[in-house]
Amino acid sequence: MKKEGNRQPDNGSAMLLFAVFFIFAVVSIAISSSIVISSIGLGLKIGLIEETFYIIVISADILIMTYSAVRMLNSYRNVMRLLAEISTENYGTPASSSIATKPEPALSRSEELVVGIISRNGGKMLQNALVLDSGLSPATVTRVLTSLEEKGVVERTRHGMTNAVDLKNYRARP
Repeated sequence: MKKEGNRQPDNGSAMLLFAVFFIFAVVSIAISSSIVISSIGLGLKIGLIEETFYIIVISADILIMTYSAVRMLNSYRNVMRLLAEISTENYGTPASSSIATKPEPALSRSEELVVGIISRNGGKMLQNALVLDSGLSPATVTRVLTSLEEKGVVERTRHGMTNAVDLKNYRARP
């Protein structure tokens, strides 16, 4: 969904671009460090100018590597979020009759967070998308979902390499 005039690369292209920058920075550090170490090993005197250039190159490479790693991670998250949205759209939304009238079970803070996220996503979403949206570890999300299943709040069904999570018999707090 690109707007006209938007010339930003898509997330896949951005990830590739920053991966290339990251690899370039790693190779640059390796080459410059090899030159300095070889020069010292051969007994050549390294002057202040060479040391300064070496420090500048290493510092710039570290900044490039850090920036590239952060951008690749963000691009990866955006791609995963987009895939999760597509899967959720294809999976559908719950019927309005699924809201129960019986008392709601008491939930922990993590359970409230997970139920709120599922509720905001139409009552159904994939477990891997839930991990991304919640910021919780995959193991924590699994434990929380197991607890919610035992309380009858959610139901999980296998969906490819992940689980589809259906919110049932519960209304999340606003």
